[in-house]
Amino acid sequence: MLEITAVELAGLPGCRLSGRLDGLTVAQAQAGLDDLVAAGRRTIVMDLDPLTYVSSAGLRVFLMTQKLLAKVGGRLIIFRPATAVLQVFQLSGLLKLFDVADTDEELERLCRPEPAAPACRQIQHDGVAFSLIERSAPPAALVSHGSQDKQGRAAYDRQDVVAVPADGMTMAAGLGAFGETYDEYKQFFGESLVINGSFFYQPAVPRAGADCILNLDAAATVSYNFLHAFAFRGDYAAVCAFEGHDGPVELERLMAALTKLCPAPALGVVLLAESKGLWGMSLQKAPIIDNQPPDGAEIFSPELFAQWMNFPVEPADFGHIVAGVGLAVAGRAVAPARLRPWLPADADFHLHAAVFDKGPLDKRPERFADELARVVAELEPRKVQHLLGRSRLTGGLAGLVALEV
Repeated sequence: MLEITAVELAGLPGCRLSGRLDGLTVAQAQAGLDDLVAAGRRTIVMDLDPLTYVSSAGLRVFLMTQKLLAKVGGRLIIFRPATAVLQVFQLSGLLKLFDVADTDEELERLCRPEPAAPACRQIQHDGVAFSLIERSAPPAALVSHGSQDKQGRAAYDRQDVVAVPADGMTMAAGLGAFGETYDEYKQFFGESLVINGSFFYQPAVPRAGADCILNLDAAATVSYNFLHAFAFRGDYAAVCAFEGHDGPVELERLMAALTKLCPAPALGVVLLAESKGLWGMSLQKAPIIDNQPPDGAEIFSPELFAQWMNFPVEPADFGHIVAGVGLAVAGRAVAPARLRPWLPADADFHLHAAVFDKGPLDKRPERFADELARVVAELEPRKVQHLLGRSRLTGGLAGLVALEV
């Protein structure tokens, strides 16, 4: 029998395990640890003083959680292991993989927070706390491909497709598809984004999952097909970690705060975050002339909206990792004229995001580029959506590219 008690030790969350941790109870222990990781905990203390027995199956729970946390800059701390339990760790050769504390003083020393990086500034804005690293980077150009003018009438045809070489595109968001010939891919055009040259899109067919083309070496000779897209490439003027003071952060509030951190006429935003409930939408049919509604009707009109758009009535994808690319301005009314077509009528930003598997993130701003590369290369995309402002995030990272307009 195993008893799990939530505790806080040296200011950190943890678990106190009592009884036996063996093949019969590992699922219970794993569920307790998974809950802590899902809640955003990165350093977890395991108080093993009341634990009388651990088997190799039990050790695997610690090992797998330690490996998961290590990827995102976290760790498990083993506290007060009984002699019999410590011997099992030693026999397995796993003890060297963990920090171990036998006394309160040793635990306090291990848990003492590391000083923030010298270049990292702590800023608070509108209920959001930021750890900001500012960089010297020149403004980058915002490049437009195609036009949105024909989307509402579903009037796109073969001549409207813009094929963009994969090696010439770094970050982008738009309406895209992948394939060799127009007749092959024309019914698939849906929400899409490019992250570090890799292409993710949501085919606009019923019950489709996300598809992707990974371009990890940036040397691909293929092209990505767009009906319309905005794109940018360039160095980050700033990278930051963020979290809400009193719980999750709404996307609308976060994007407005980001425009205050990096003054520029417009920002290219690359977002990496953990979801606390997403509100998103995606096309269910490609807006091509083959699917055009009769009598010039608009696909976004009330009578056609449900046929054309996948628009959930409640938030979804809790706990999933979200990687997004978007455009943000300090206010739509004062945005440069050439940017306004890319902004929804009721928003100051436009963001497409790939929703990946559940898991933790390394939220250190200095690790942003590496963490973005890890997510793109290692995790499975589930869907691609246009994200709405009421989406909620538990925290994450953002890279900001100042755009010249």
